[in-house]
Amino acid sequence: MLKKPQKLKNPQKSQKLKKPQKPQKLKKPQKPQKLKKPQKLKKLQKLQKLQKLQNLQKLQKLQKPQKLKKLQKLQKLQYRSYRSHRS
Repeated sequence: MLKKPQKLKNPQKSQKLKKPQKPQKLKKPQKPQKLKKPQKLKKLQKLQKLQKLQNLQKLQKLQKPQKLKKLQKLQKLQYRSYRSHRS
């Protein structure tokens, strides 16, 4: 059997001050837990959300760029008029 070499203790480390322990807090009464949805339902809902997002993105891509430009112009105009009336 081989003996493990003993580690030399560092005297500075052993003299470290211990932190005073905090008094333990009293536990609050727990609220009744909400009923958890079954896993399958959660997964389905996530999938549905993803699909909605993807459909929206597809629709946005399909829209003609001209329409987008017109919309942006309109928005700028509306914003300008909004700003001018505010001041």
